[in-house]
Amino acid sequence: MKNLSGIITALTTPFIKGELDQISFKRLLELQIKEKVDGFVVNGTTAESPCLFEKEVEIIFHWVKEEIKEKSFIILGVGGNCTKKTLESIKMAENLKADAVLTVVPYYNKPPQRGLVKHFKILADRSQLPVILYNVPARTGIGLSLESILELSRHPNIKGIKEASGDLDLGQKLIQQTENDFIILSGDDDTGLELCALGAKGIISVVSHILGEELKDLFQRVKRGTTKEVKQTLNEYRQKYESLLKNIYCESNPIGIKMALTLLGVFSSSELRSPLVNLGVEETKKLKTSLQEIQLL
Repeated sequence: MKNLSGIITALTTPFIKGELDQISFKRLLELQIKEKVDGFVVNGTTAESPCLFEKEVEIIFHWVKEEIKEKSFIILGVGGNCTKKTLESIKMAENLKADAVLTVVPYYNKPPQRGLVKHFKILADRSQLPVILYNVPARTGIGLSLESILELSRHPNIKGIKEASGDLDLGQKLIQQTENDFIILSGDDDTGLELCALGAKGIISVVSHILGEELKDLFQRVKRGTTKEVKQTLNEYRQKYESLLKNIYCESNPIGIKMALTLLGVFSSSELRSPLVNLGVEETKKLKTSLQEIQLL
């Protein structure tokens, strides 16, 4: 298994008149390679996965694979709220030769914890690829408990978790109570570096679309620095990027990041698929100001 750690971009999907925009996507991948991010998530939340068709996911995966060669790894998002359908998506990931699968907590039907544990164990038993859990209760309506994650972490094919609740106390307990080879990744740009300072092994990030190199530098400083240096690094991140993070996340992801990429000329359009809509006019002005303040624009 590849070393699934570091700064990992949850790739967003550019569209033109409702169709995939390969030209914009190629520009994005070239930027990501230049900034040396460590890996990618394809078909995650930021990709608008509920609105992508299976054939489109395959096309996007091949675009990424062709561009990055063997320079980094690809995790494929396969989660759903039906165990049987998720197994079918895992089979697709196996055929595509992804490096791992990212499986979100089943949404909407809100199973109890024993149902969640059963769901993920079935997936891990039958998957030929390493399984990474995805805990994001703000999106799914229910989250994995500490006890459930600890139980699942002992499964030989469940290799890690994208912990996107933003709950640093939960993250710290996971770091303390799981084995060292269980990969804990933050899925929250606000608290990601703080979780890495506590021992997490990376961030599955949205802002790495435009701050890849900066995030890598900050991540390395957090992992290698003294206690005093780590504190200074975290303060620097908060002070410098607070406004940007606020304005990128002022509406549901990926609305903000697609507008940022468009303002920066990476994407030809900030188009999203319905029911998502473009960032509002006033919100766009604020985002533009944030990009100017850090001299990205």
